[in-house]
Amino acid sequence: MRVLIGALLGVLVAAGLLLAVYALTSTDHSPTSPKSTRDWRAILRGARADVRNAVIGAVAGLVLGLVLQMPVMAIVGAVIGLTVPPIFAKQPSARVVARGEAIETWVRGLAGMLVGGVGLQDAIRSSLPSTPELIRPEVTRMVARLQAQQPIDRALRLWADEMNDRTADLVAATLLLGAETRRGGMAQALRGLTESLAEQNRVLRRIEADRSGVQMSARLICIISLGMLVFVVTGPFGAPYRDPLGQVVLIGIALAYAAVLRWMRSIISIPPRPRFLSDPAAPAVGAPR
Repeated sequence: MRVLIGALLGVLVAAGLLLAVYALTSTDHSPTSPKSTRDWRAILRGARADVRNAVIGAVAGLVLGLVLQMPVMAIVGAVIGLTVPPIFAKQPSARVVARGEAIETWVRGLAGMLVGGVGLQDAIRSSLPSTPELIRPEVTRMVARLQAQQPIDRALRLWADEMNDRTADLVAATLLLGAETRRGGMAQALRGLTESLAEQNRVLRRIEADRSGVQMSARLICIISLGMLVFVVTGPFGAPYRDPLGQVVLIGIALAYAAVLRWMRSIISIPPRPRFLSDPAAPAVGAPR
């Protein structure tokens, strides 16, 4: 019974420590920062995933702690559940690079259509069948808005908001300028833009390749360290960690391990580039107007 009570107390302590670490290391999401509903939903999904992984890790650690008479394993399991899965998860930066390449392909095709004297709205509609799959849903909605006689400037801004990407902002801004001036030269401007996008995508691909190498190293470190942990606590080397002082030391090791993993995660994560076309005063996409 004492072991069970100690394990339950360990779970509560782990929850408090993890919440404190999350509060100290998470990004500030103050109400003064303009955030779309999509951003908040992504934050909530990430928080739910972190809580789920921490609970699963705590339960697994609790079971192992009861077997080994080491209640502190509940805390260690919660720490592992919170910090290890993100290392093995697919990073969103790979999708960002792929979407950037899809935007480049779409703009290149759009420029080719404009060379033939086609109007901008007609070119956008005609580009839909050849639009890459990654951005086809957003382009499809933009075409539907144009067919519903929505002004092209509004349709382009909504498309940029749905894409939620700096590259899309650059494309939308170029198209907006062309739609407003109506002085020609749009095809030439888009060809110059595709050259810039191609160079940008080449740089991002190199960065992504380097990041993937670091992520693979981080995964190997996790596998080796977790294997060593199981070997130590289940073998004769785990005896010193079964007394109160040893369990306190094990908590310290687990927290240091979590700090190192969060640092490695910050290395392999590419922060999103800030947008410049979003209007803080405008309602978010999907929000009631």
